[in-house]
Amino acid sequence: MLRAMDGIPDKTLLAIAKAISNNEKLLALVLELDFSYADFVNFKATNHSGGEVTSSGTISMIFTWKETTRREDQVRVLSKALEKVGLVEVVEEYLLVRDVADGSEQPLGESNSASNQAEPVRSSKGNRINHYVSQEQLNKISREFPNENFESFSLKLGIGANQANNILVKHCKDYRKALMEILMAWKNRTSGPCQDLEDYLSASGAEDLIANILYR
Repeated sequence: MLRAMDGIPDKTLLAIAKAISNNEKLLALVLELDFSYADFVNFKATNHSGGEVTSSGTISMIFTWKETTRREDQVRVLSKALEKVGLVEVVEEYLLVRDVADGSEQPLGESNSASNQAEPVRSSKGNRINHYVSQEQLNKISREFPNENFESFSLKLGIGANQANNILVKHCKDYRKALMEILMAWKNRTSGPCQDLEDYLSASGAEDLIANILYR
């Protein structure tokens, strides 16, 4: 049984990867975790070696995701993604969390303690300006985002490393222009929910931009 704040242990994550490695819903899950279709193809290809079906590609994918996700967010994000693509049984088997208030077990999406832990952090920043991010806000993010975290942030926005680098080269290594293109593509694809963007910024080492740009 897990505590959300502790993150997902490697042993549990390995078991999850093996359980879903060749599931027909794997593509939907990969996209839900903000990888690209090209990433899925690469991960899936390594699930087959020497004529044998393995889990190595899925294991690589899910541990790559873990490396770019804050420890306290891991159970919530993965539980939500699994539930959304119809893999509730995986959540129930591996990702039940302890409700610290009453000691009960619940899927994280229903955990009172998890939601209560998140609220004070957001409310302390003030009031979020809007539900969906504006182009003006994205422009500010592209100008102020740290270049060294460009690749990890692009991954969260659904753009694989190779594609992100190609976009950067296209803009002559101008990180602001490259990131703006990636941000606008994400906004056009998803409408640009601020909550998701806040999570991505936090996971990519740009937490200082959240209060300055998304809140007032």
